[in-house]
Amino acid sequence: SKADLRFGLIGFSDAEADTIILRRYEKTNPATPKDTFLLTERFNRRSDTLEMVAFSSNALMQSDYTYEIIIPQAGSLIRIIEIAEEQRSIRLGLTDKVGCVNFITSCKLNDQVTSVSGNDVYLKK
Repeated sequence: SKADLRFGLIGFSDAEADTIILRRYEKTNPATPKDTFLLTERFNRRSDTLEMVAFSSNALMQSDYTYEIIIPQAGSLIRIIEIAEEQRSIRLGLTDKVGCVNFITSCKLNDQVTSVSGNDVYLKK
């Protein structure tokens, strides 16, 4: 199955993170949104970082699409493109059974290549 990219926010206030709009685009038609979602995700604050702790499937991004995250109260628009996904085989338990796991390894945030750790990417204000 496809890996899901989650996001956290660095430098945003709780009030700014209250309203987040996610637009999803087909890679072949980046001019017209395929879907637009108003996200109502729950974040926990850790210092200057908000981490997503409860989220809907609408908030999870996949490598099949490109995205825009709009944070109106902060005046922020972040484009997420070129989500790179890697499939890895893992050994399950003490048996010889092998499973597959997909990981997001990188993406571009506003045209800047950004590494991804644990399928999480952090958006800076």
